[in-house]
Amino acid sequence: MATHLELAAFSETTLTHERVPLAQKMKESAALIRATVSGHDTPIIEPDLTPDNFRNGIIPRLSEFDMQYLPTDAELAPMPVDELKKLRVERSHDLIQWNKPSQFLHRLSVGATPFIPPSDGKSHVMDRLAADGLVVSFDDLRSDSPVPKNGRQSRTDINSKIEVNIMGQGRIPFALGSVPDVGSFLSYTTMAISNGMTFVSRDKVLSNVNEQAQLVGDIINFLGQVELPNDIYPTPDDLQKFSEIIKLDPKVDDATKERMYFERLRESWIVNIGAAIEAEPTKAVERASALYEKGCRLFRIYSPEGGTEIIDTAKALREKFSGDSDVKIVGGQIMDLSTAEKAQAAGCDAIIIGVAGGSQCTTSVNADIPVKTPNLLYSLRGRIQIPVGIEGGGVGTHLMTAFALGASFVSKPGEIGVSWEGSGGKYMYQDSNGNYYMPYGGEASISAKWWKDSMDSFGRPKFVEGETNIRKVPKDNLSQTRNIKRLRDQTSIGLVFQRANTIAELHARSCDNIVQVTPDASSLSRAYGQ
Repeated sequence: MATHLELAAFSETTLTHERVPLAQKMKESAALIRATVSGHDTPIIEPDLTPDNFRNGIIPRLSEFDMQYLPTDAELAPMPVDELKKLRVERSHDLIQWNKPSQFLHRLSVGATPFIPPSDGKSHVMDRLAADGLVVSFDDLRSDSPVPKNGRQSRTDINSKIEVNIMGQGRIPFALGSVPDVGSFLSYTTMAISNGMTFVSRDKVLSNVNEQAQLVGDIINFLGQVELPNDIYPTPDDLQKFSEIIKLDPKVDDATKERMYFERLRESWIVNIGAAIEAEPTKAVERASALYEKGCRLFRIYSPEGGTEIIDTAKALREKFSGDSDVKIVGGQIMDLSTAEKAQAAGCDAIIIGVAGGSQCTTSVNADIPVKTPNLLYSLRGRIQIPVGIEGGGVGTHLMTAFALGASFVSKPGEIGVSWEGSGGKYMYQDSNGNYYMPYGGEASISAKWWKDSMDSFGRPKFVEGETNIRKVPKDNLSQTRNIKRLRDQTSIGLVFQRANTIAELHARSCDNIVQVTPDASSLSRAYGQ
């Protein structure tokens, strides 16, 4: 018998991959949803299985690759009515608090003050690491508390003033990144009204230019028209301060001032709506043009390789939108100082650095490259004159160390967006113990590749660089605004111990209070339950 010879010989192969239309992908995803929905709730969910709701994120954007990660007893069911009502009230409460006149006027003042880049601060720890050719993670570092010069600071006062001037707007120092599984009409809207940047994904359903542009347009239209609660209406004194900040003619009457006040308030939300675009000039201009027509002026160039394609794309966008100074370009992911300087020269208004360490993005694992975000961030000080954000990079809970080293904002899609407001939040997977679960994977996960039809002729995803998974959502983390509040509180506490009132104040200092910690010292400051 020569079976081994037969097996070792070449087989005939005539496989070809025919692109599967997005509409067919939606049908297949809907079938997966039906297969896992709680039996008695099928009639309730069925009407929501529409193309519009796949785009808006009302229902989860499942693929066949997600199913293996579901708990065996988990079923898809609507959020309980009482719980959803409580979450909606909490959302409204937080958004009102963050948009009361005192808060809005502070943001307006921050945006009216020129951005001052971090000083060329010196750190003997970071300099020594560079000299020795060593890279570190944020877990290896801390930002030590300076000697106090005054009495105890109010956490509440600092919490109300944590905004940073990011591209001419007073924004919170957190962004909702372009991870597809946190993206929905509700999550993007919530983040924008929370006064943080959000970058609408270009993955899964939204890899289609028209679908992404339609969602962005719907969000912008909503933000421009949503009825405003009485609690955020300004007093005459508020209007007077507003007039002073924007340098309004004193002859303007109060009715006009109020109209202009709300126009500026809404505009402060709308400019937070950004979108991820390709790091390839032709494709990027095509996508950005469609988004621009819908009112979007904030574009995030996304390239996991962090190469010169970012620079070429920034130049093409600047040429395309040369007549509009409102267009803002964020270039990423930047992986070295030289590319950062070229991106700045090419017209980027901000950059994003950071390679993830394998949580949802496996780029560093597959490419066997170091996660050196703290080292790169330090090297940018004094060389980069635009805001620097961090995507991934292992920041974790080390927000103050990131800010002390020079970051203006940190992207936190998982920590902020895995919530009822996120993709599929209205219908969440629930197990027999009442635990909630949501799909959560990176931009280059197997599931995202399936949706974009980035498959080879054998039906295998191409170049997977992100994990596909199902994430358990603790009930304390169900609310997106509560997640934002937690980050605000953490930042406020950190600033108190840094003896600083604002992140801008940290940037003005030398960062010689950065210390390296031993593994034992690091273990002493882990979060509860970690």
